[in-house]
Amino acid sequence: MTPGLRSTLVQVAAPLVTILVVAGVSRAKRLSPREDLRLVPPPALAGVLWLAGWGLWVALGQYAAPWLGEEPVQRWSYTGAALWLRAVGILLFAPAAEELLFRGLLFGQLERTRLGTAGALVVSAALFAVLHLQYAPLSMALIFLDGLVLGAARAQARSVLLCFLMHALGNAVALAERWPAG
Repeated sequence: MTPGLRSTLVQVAAPLVTILVVAGVSRAKRLSPREDLRLVPPPALAGVLWLAGWGLWVALGQYAAPWLGEEPVQRWSYTGAALWLRAVGILLFAPAAEELLFRGLLFGQLERTRLGTAGALVVSAALFAVLHLQYAPLSMALIFLDGLVLGAARAQARSVLLCFLMHALGNAVALAERWPAG
């Protein structure tokens, strides 16, 4: 097994384990996938507007990154199975795991406390940014803002499925940047 494939398998396994942990915690706490985790489709108009707004947000981030001193993204050198597994992990598994954890389980539980919706929004966005410690501080700040937008979509549309779609769209742009040339 190549080192690239080995590291890819680890990166793909982490979100899958997260999904299993969220499912286990949800089952143990007898949380409803619909009512507590908000695994429901968004209202159609809200979904379209949030996805369009998110697309603009992602485009603005791409445009602003060089002006903010962000280093250019390096294209991957992965090939074959490692490349395709990474793509599936970034497009599907990571958004599913992160949205189930941060905007599903965590947001839903925090919203019921004294923190309310605003507190759930800020705490879940902050923890979402901390999960991405491998990035530069400016990138983490932008990821925190992403978390706020995703949390606002969850709060307004009451749908983690919408957050998953938004997150996957953002990751698709990141994947396109990193895809090997040629």
